[in-house]
Amino acid sequence: MGRRPKIGNLSGFSTNTVRKPPPEEYRFKKGNCANPNGRPKHAVFDQAAREILSAVDPKLQKSGAERLVEQMFRRALQGSFKHAELLLGYAMGRPVAQNLNLNAEINKPEMSIEQVDAKLTDMFSRMGIPRPVWSPAGRTIDIQAVRSEIRKLLEKREAAKRPKALPVEGTGTVQ
Repeated sequence: MGRRPKIGNLSGFSTNTVRKPPPEEYRFKKGNCANPNGRPKHAVFDQAAREILSAVDPKLQKSGAERLVEQMFRRALQGSFKHAELLLGYAMGRPVAQNLNLNAEINKPEMSIEQVDAKLTDMFSRMGIPRPVWSPAGRTIDIQAVRSEIRKLLEKREAAKRPKALPVEGTGTVQ
């Protein structure tokens, strides 16, 4: 009798063996369904759930389903996202997932490299920041341009802090 390999030790097993197909009588026959009756039905459970949900409470004059929906609505109003999502999902239908690019402009032709470059330059200038420069080492920003931009902004701020000159009455000049 041979030694049994230890658990976790697969040295006794060959990984290059070819599996033979099953004998002809056990193979699937063409045109025959492998599961003719389908998934087993849970008719007893389904019927019991339908009876409970459709039963009308004599005191409230509401069915179990109506009371359940009202409870979900109350919980949703209290801030339960799960209850709101479930209630809206059944009432309005779940939204269909769509993969749309809302930024795409369908009727416009694609932009050339020069057009993209001009648009980026315009956007950076409107934001008031220098355009990054792309190099093999990665993107870099011109430090001198940044410093000059900071200087301009500081000068603007200082100018806004200075008191404005008041006009002298009757002379039309500024003091």
